[in-house]
Amino acid sequence: MEEKYPKLKIKMETEIGVAEGSPQSYDHHYPLPPSAPSAPFLPEGAAEQSPFAALQKEMRLMRNEYANSFGRLFQLMEQQTQEIRELKEVQLQILQSSNPAAAAELNDTLPDGVSFPLGCSDDLANLEHQLGDQEVEQSVIQYLAVIGGNSLKEVTYNLLRGLFSQDLAEQYTWTGVGWKKAFHSLRLKHVLFKVVRLNKESKDATNVEIKKACQEWFRAAPDRNGGRRRRMERARAREMGEGLETFCHSEEEQFPGRYSGTPF
Repeated sequence: MEEKYPKLKIKMETEIGVAEGSPQSYDHHYPLPPSAPSAPFLPEGAAEQSPFAALQKEMRLMRNEYANSFGRLFQLMEQQTQEIRELKEVQLQILQSSNPAAAAELNDTLPDGVSFPLGCSDDLANLEHQLGDQEVEQSVIQYLAVIGGNSLKEVTYNLLRGLFSQDLAEQYTWTGVGWKKAFHSLRLKHVLFKVVRLNKESKDATNVEIKKACQEWFRAAPDRNGGRRRRMERARAREMGEGLETFCHSEEEQFPGRYSGTPF
């Protein structure tokens, strides 16, 4: 019966639950259906060795190399800019000491009537008035930006030294004490703070740090350029004068008329 009615056998097997398409649903007279193609076997690391992966790796290396190159170039440019600022500062100091007329030419970029260092209170008052103009303020900032330094303290000291003459510096303190005037209330203070932060060595300086450097500079102003020696000489002369006066009074008490021209 099986050989005579093969189709009937297939139908019966299907009805009693034999999975259709399984080997049991076919007898040896029919070939098995083809199986699904399997994925090709790739050895370990073959994906990384593909042309696309190699190209990606090469692009990453090139990107890192370019980033490093730009970083080094930026550092070099910053270093050269700082060296140029320091060189200009040295040139200005040399010109001011050897050829004041030539140094004055550098002030041509400043507003009319403004030159540094400021010599007196009138010069400072004129500058304060002109600093109310933003264009004037910007030109002063650009002029002072060439003054550099290797630390916050050095930058601040160099700027104040370039702004104030010795006589004018002795007339100011940070807050103004006694007969001295206050620097912190000037527009020039805000200009100085901005210029200090233009220098890479002090670009992150806080107001408190800049204020402290200014206070120290003004506090030491009377001692600069021989000021301490002159003060000591005046104090010594005063002590000698007081000592001589005391001696004369003592002698006068013991020997009346000796120092008054009155004969004994």
